[in-house]
Amino acid sequence: NLMHGETNYFDVFERALYSGLLSGVSLDGEKFFYVNPLETDGLEKFNHGSNGRKSWFKTSCCPTNIARFLPSLSGYVYAVDNEGVYVNLYVTNTGKVAVKNRQVTLLQETRYPWEGRVKLTVNPEQKGKFNINMRIPGWCRGEPVPGDLYRFADTLTEQNHARLKINGEIQSELEVNKGYVKLTRNWRKGDVIELNMPMPVRRVAANEKVKDDRAKVALQRGPIVYCLEEVDNGNMVRNLYLPPESELTSVYQGNLLGAVVVVKGRATVRKAEKKVTVPFTAVPYYSWNNRDTGQMVVWLTAK
Repeated sequence: NLMHGETNYFDVFERALYSGLLSGVSLDGEKFFYVNPLETDGLEKFNHGSNGRKSWFKTSCCPTNIARFLPSLSGYVYAVDNEGVYVNLYVTNTGKVAVKNRQVTLLQETRYPWEGRVKLTVNPEQKGKFNINMRIPGWCRGEPVPGDLYRFADTLTEQNHARLKINGEIQSELEVNKGYVKLTRNWRKGDVIELNMPMPVRRVAANEKVKDDRAKVALQRGPIVYCLEEVDNGNMVRNLYLPPESELTSVYQGNLLGAVVVVKGRATVRKAEKKVTVPFTAVPYYSWNNRDTGQMVVWLTAK
């Protein structure tokens, strides 16, 4: 990212952060996964002899790497070049960077990744002209990941495109270059950038060359990948069929798994030679196996 100034690297970074790294450690920080399966029957001992999380491993590189990485996370939020600053991660913080020989304090306020609204207050020591490059994540540009391994199976409507204001004025034409919107002006203390990235629930499909994922979809909202667990949906979770026309909604639940947004919808399942419609609840993949050990699935049959 520093070499090429492209957001593709942070699209991968962000997916790994929320759906790879966090899934490796339990919510209480005391148990770990060595691998991140995308489906389990609740019985197979896939995690070094366990069908759930373990408190430690003989080869302890995973727990220690998490302990090493988390304190370094603040260093990834912003980057600077000779012309300005790049905003790479959206997280509530106060940061200080040096831009063109001036100190600039950046105050970021957001509930990302649960909401796509970001407020960035710019406070340079002295008024001056420089760039602020706001990252527009791939998921908000119609790309779940760089390349063609995955694609969105549905269409992003115009109302779900990113929108941006500067000091309350709507910026009608956003030119995205290498994943960034470049904002160039004489910045002064108290200038405010407001970025709004709508977060509809999206269906993700894999490249047809991935045989195990053909005719299946995964669910994603913003940067978060979801899964279905037996604890919420019963022991038929791996047999659910998600019709393309099934409406998907998202609900914030502050008392569940440390406060998460869940995805709800209706799927079908075969019972006694009949197809029955049943409600389902999907939770963020990183949060699975924190309540009970059981079946879990990320990819749902869609056709």
